[in-house]
Parts: sequence; structure tokens; C-alpha cells
Amino acid sequence: MAKIARAEAERALLIDPELGRAHTTLAVTLYSQGRDWDAAERAFLRAIELSPGDATVHHWYAIYLVARGENEKALAEIRRARALDPLSLVINAEVMACDLKIGIGSIVPHIMAGFGELSVPITEDLQMQLAARYEDYGGATGSTFNPKVAVRWQATPWMALRGSAGSTFRGPPDPQLVTSSVTSLQSILGVFRAVDIYGNPNLQPEEADTYTAGVVVRRPRRPSGDQLGTAA
Repeated sequence: MAKIARAEAERALLIDPELGRAHTTLAVTLYSQGRDWDAAERAFLRAIELSPGDATVHHWYAIYLVARGENEKALAEIRRARALDPLSLVINAEVMACDLKIGIGSIVPHIMAGFGELSVPITEDLQMQLAARYEDYGGATGSTFNPKVAVRWQATPWMALRGSAGSTFRGPPDPQLVTSSVTSLQSILGVFRAVDIYGNPNLQPEEADTYTAGVVVRRPRRPSGDQLGTAA
């Protein structure tokens, strides 16, 4: 499909070299098919020069900039596309994606974690398991140490009792810590509208203590292989 699109774009430019959409199509195929970034850049800039009011041109140029890692420029282009076509669902979704990518990219934490587990056979029927996890999220989230202990007692050949106690920790998801706003489409009274959603960098982690208890019962197996018979 990319080869066909490129051939059609080149054919259109032979007929009229000032078609902005044709330059856009050519640019997309140049970087997506052959990774010719410089030629694609020139084609995009030519398309914008010829069709500065075409939202599609700015939209695809923004996608190209994201692929090159130029997120700030991509955000400016996709916002320009939304200004030209504010009702486009696709463009509004791209604005949200760029907002998230840039916002999260500035706060991605370096997480360090360690986990240890030890099985302690106290007796043949009594087993204990000790575990601990340490995580360091850095920044305002900080670090946590969460132990856990579990015990299993084989009370009878067919019944066992087990229980555990421990603690858990959950840091705030990255999108909720974004300081900039994220534009999202929300249905309000049956009409989709662009809504700005703001994160809170001061969110605190969630902590909880957990307890479990249970009984394991095994149904005794019926004897098999017993047969009654008479012989004459």
C-alpha cells in the first residue's frame, strides 16, 4: 500500500507540483517506508507552505515529529491542527496522546526493587513462608518495605489450615502525576466535548494491610480394585 501511495503522490505532483496533500502523502511514505527522514521533512515543510490551513497536513507532520522524538514540536503541530479542525475526534485524541507522552516523559521515575522469599519447614505438618519486598520510587513517592508471612498446618491427612498477613504498597500511576493538562473527549449530555484534565503531582501512595485465612479439604479416595466373586 505504501508503494502505491507513493507512486500516486508522485504522479499527482507531476501534474500539479503545488498540491499540499500530495506532498503530505509523499512525506508519510518517505519516512514510514524508507526511513528517509530528511526528504520527509522537506516534503512536510513544503506541504505546510502550500496548505498552511490544512489540519491534516499539520496532523501528519506531528506524527512524524513524534517518531523522531521531537515531542515539543509535535505538540505544537497537533495543537495547530486542532485549532484548524476542533471537531476532529482523531486529532483531539492525538493531542491527548502528545500531552501524555510529554508530561510523563518529564517525570518517569527510576524505580529500584528487590524481593526475597524463604520457606521454613518447622515440622513435617507445619510450614512457614517468609517474604519481603523493597521498592524505591524516588521523588515524592519515596520507598517502601513490605513483609509477608504465611503459615500452613496439615491438621489431618485430608484437611489443612492456612493463613497469611502482610502489607502492600501502590504508587500513583504516572498519568495522574502530570502537571500539565491532558485533553480528553467526554460525552456531556450526549455531545462529545474536549475537556482538560489536570493531574496532581502531590498524590500520595496507597498502603494497606492484608490478611487471609482458609481451609483446604481433600475428599478421601474410594477404594478401587475390590471385586467380589464366586467360583465353582
